Amino acid sequence: MLKRAICAIACAAVIAAGMPRYSAALELTPELKQVVDAARSEGKLVIESPPAFMGGGDGVKAAADWMKRQFDLSIAVAWTPNPSTRVVIAKVYTELGAGQKASTDAYMASAEQIQPMLDKGVFRQVSWPQLMPGRITPEIVESDGRALRIVTRLPGILYNKQVLPQVADIHSMYDLLTPEFSGKFATTPFLAAFDGFVEHEGYEKSVDYVKKLGTQISGLVECGSGERIASGEVPALALDCAGTEQYQDRFKNVLGLRIVPDAALRRYQYLTIPVNAPDPDVAILFGLYLSSEEGQAANRARRDGDLDSYPDSSQRQMVADIESHGNPFTNITLEWTAQHKEVADQLRSLIKIIESGRK
Repeated sequence: MLKRAICAIACAAVIAAGMPRYSAALELTPELKQVVDAARSEGKLVIESPPAFMGGGDGVKAAADWMKRQFDLSIAVAWTPNPSTRVVIAKVYTELGAGQKASTDAYMASAEQIQPMLDKGVFRQVSWPQLMPGRITPEIVESDGRALRIVTRLPGILYNKQVLPQVADIHSMYDLLTPEFSGKFATTPFLAAFDGFVEHEGYEKSVDYVKKLGTQISGLVECGSGERIASGEVPALALDCAGTEQYQDRFKNVLGLRIVPDAALRRYQYLTIPVNAPDPDVAILFGLYLSSEEGQAANRARRDGDLDSYPDSSQRQMVADIESHGNPFTNITLEWTAQHKEVADQLRSLIKIIESGRK
């Protein structure tokens, strides 16, 4: 009997250890209760987004499960994959102009896609800090509640640690122009994450740099080329869009990320809610899920990063370590994007230079 009891306790402990641990119930503030009551009548969540964003269909389902546990809501979900955030927002804007409901309840993208739409009345204002006090702070919310930071991106040089370990010693983007790296790295066809470098160096110096860079690169590859880099086919990519692929289990012992001081960017992925969203209150709860400890942990588990503002963030220490060496990040926020509109035009001209150099 004693052995059986011990076995039962041990088995229960094993089962409990394998079970997911959920955060405590949210405080049902008057503002949150109003949203939950409205969401109960909406009853569904419709999302159109790139498959890699916040877990795609699995992420949407996980959000509905969270709403069930937190608020006893039964939410039907529908997810449509669309690889282009530009196509999604163009569709939403067209639907708004036609007086139609949006084809997605929430729109997730970076500052480059969201900022140009802010003056067009596309996005709903939400009092996010009042809905999750103590977790969502005013610093995480931008543009009067129209955009909520969800994930931090830290672009850098993504490289194969076994094939090109010397990337770890790069201290400036100009190091890439040395003979040592000639033909050993690629860049993206749209010069991902070069906007911060352009702002840091100025346009004229950037033109000269990109012309020289075009003679150094082995070719142009897209972000998300982790397999090609891990295989050694492309020893390095300068610069990678997000800086998260090296966290994937299959790459973690092969890929490294070098954040270069003169191109150190902190980008954000935002969640917004179209004013013509068919289920705006469920969409708000979707944003709360993505901001919760559980939602952030799920994103980390998918190796898609998290928001470094939160104390439980895996990227928080990386940011602190880089800044402690006197290398501040350029924060690519909605405000920064609005104040540096000329950089977008300059970057387009630099892209033409890199394209012409490869023809």
